Amino acid sequence: MRITRVVKISTITIAISTGVIASPALADTNTVTTTGTTATVPNTSAAHQAAFNTYLAARTAAKNALTAALAAAKSAFANAIAAADSAHTAAVATATRTHTNAIAAARATYTADPKASKAAALTTYKAAVAGANTAFASAKSAAAATLKSARTTAAVTRDQAISSAKTTEAVTILAAHNTYLTAIGKAPVTK
Repeated sequence: MRITRVVKISTITIAISTGVIASPALADTNTVTTTGTTATVPNTSAAHQAAFNTYLAARTAAKNALTAALAAAKSAFANAIAAADSAHTAAVATATRTHTNAIAAARATYTADPKASKAAALTTYKAAVAGANTAFASAKSAAAATLKSARTTAAVTRDQAISSAKTTEAVTILAAHNTYLTAIGKAPVTK
């Protein structure tokens, strides 16, 4: 039968009047989108399709690398926070023991002093307790400051790692996109 009319629907060419469906062919165009930029390019050969597939593979690899980098950054952050918390707990425990021992030593000294010198011993005891309390408060404050600093550093490190990973992904995808465009004779884009 003679084909009287040909209609193009998506990627399949249908011959009207005979009911015969022609062999599917590559789409006339490929639409490539990256970082908000869309480029429509001709797709008329296997070479073009191969270049496009290479781009897609590079894009997928870049996104997978980003996913892995984000997971690593979050894991490193969690580990840093856990280590900082453990260090803080240990520092406070040490300060507490030191304080307790200082108070006990002062009390023992006061108790051992002869009755005749209890008045002076009491003054010494009170000064020792005050000194122990001050040292304890100072140690706890230092431990808290160290913890805060460690958490801040961990957060900054995480954010920098995430930002770097995202930048690397964008640069990698853009380079792959431009390699593809160049391969099919199109001008590269900047974003």
